[in-house]
Amino acid sequence: MHCPKCGFDNLENATMCQECGGVFIRTTPTRTSGRAITSTILGITGFSIFGIFVVTSIFGLVFDSLVLVAWIISLVFGSIAFIVWMVGLILGMAAMNKIGKSGGTVKGKGFAITGIAASATGMTFLLTVVGVMLFINSMSLRKKVEMRQPAAVVVEDNNEPNSPKPQED
Repeated sequence: MHCPKCGFDNLENATMCQECGGVFIRTTPTRTSGRAITSTILGITGFSIFGIFVVTSIFGLVFDSLVLVAWIISLVFGSIAFIVWMVGLILGMAAMNKIGKSGGTVKGKGFAITGIAASATGMTFLLTVVGVMLFINSMSLRKKVEMRQPAAVVVEDNNEPNSPKPQED
């Protein structure tokens, strides 16, 4: 509990300040921040959506006939996961700000930290997997282009007038 008189940080359930002896009067009940809880839920839920993104991306790499459909589905689910994690990150930071300014009347710092950490980790995983998938896709496209290029054919024509004539021994 933050003392309004001297500013000393006391134990959460303290009834009087350990520094100045001031009595704490709780006018509002202590509650858990809804933003912090929502941030945690969104951070964890994003990983389920991320799983769908990864599975469809792998299908696109394995099955050439499904590559377009798989990439579109993975793009949709990857975008949804990124948005969910972004909202979770913003809500977690807003909850931390509100909890810090509440003077002990709002709790849920652990939920907010969990939501921030899960969302940031998820976005990092998503961007890493997208980078790896783009690299793999560019390598497979490069191989397909190299296989389609015809080999150079060199034709020798000894009947041209300016060509040197073979020497006879």
